Amino acid sequence: MLPKNKQSKTNMDYSGIEELFDAEQGLEFYNKDVVKKILKGFGLLDKSNVMAEVLEFGAGTGALAEVMLNEHKLKPICVEISPTLIKILKSKGFQTYSNLSLTPNLAGFVYTSNVLEHIDDDLEALAQIKKKTRNLCTCTSISIFGHGCKSGPLSQIHQARTLAKSLTSRTHN
Repeated sequence: MLPKNKQSKTNMDYSGIEELFDAEQGLEFYNKDVVKKILKGFGLLDKSNVMAEVLEFGAGTGALAEVMLNEHKLKPICVEISPTLIKILKSKGFQTYSNLSLTPNLAGFVYTSNVLEHIDDDLEALAQIKKKTRNLCTCTSISIFGHGCKSGPLSQIHQARTLAKSLTSRTHN
């Protein structure tokens, strides 16, 4: 049974919106660093005049999307299931969809940050991301392991490595 406030297909409201706003205000340099790491992984860092189709899966308040736009002139398409967060993203001028399947085109690059660990079937989510990505799946997931985790950081790192191995084998088949 899902916890009362857990986001799901039937409960799309996100209970941590206030925390997201606090993070947006308090983690400006962290968000810039995350975006730099994502762009470096995509081979897009320090490339001027690059027109790339970028999609953010689980965009939240749009903190990373805003850094992409303001610092690197890339405007990601956003996917977010929370109706409240969708309104916020649209008010910031981002093309936003409530479901990955509704996005109109295949993306060249897809990233997600601190999202997959909240999805019960994260491998299915990754498979859906792969379907919306041109050629091989190019997906970057940034997560902080161990922060507030009951099972401890080493267990979380092991789980992340297991997921990465599984993703690699699934995307190259």
